[in-house]
Amino acid sequence: MALAIALWDSLEDQDRDGALSLDPALCAELDRRLASHLEKPDAALAWDEVRSQLGLG
Repeated sequence: MALAIALWDSLEDQDRDGALSLDPALCAELDRRLASHLEKPDAALAWDEVRSQLGLG
């Protein structure tokens, strides 16, 4: 996640404009999820743990 944010932040404003066209509902959901993660980052599960809980690995 930190790498993605760093890459996005490295773009110039004109490069970011129009890079992603998100509808307002999707944008609000992404904001909600980011806020939730920033509030409790330890609540996230590693992908291998998710797969294990699903019996996939």
